[in-house]
Amino acid sequence: MNALSVDEKNRLIELVVDEFGSGLAFDDFAAVLRGYFDDIPGLETMGADEANEQNNLMWSQYHG
Repeated sequence: MNALSVDEKNRLIELVVDEFGSGLAFDDFAAVLRGYFDDIPGLETMGADEANEQNNLMWSQYHG
């Protein structure tokens, strides 16, 4: 499992907002996060289930 800390999740959400704003639809948000995961050493091998779980958790912060 490649668990992200709360700080790491917050930083990724900040990157999304800085680059794409706060109005992305869920599918676009998830695609951006998958791109970030692919670029972060150790997360590029994250399985689909875990990536979906992380997307859902971070979506609630991003969209909330």
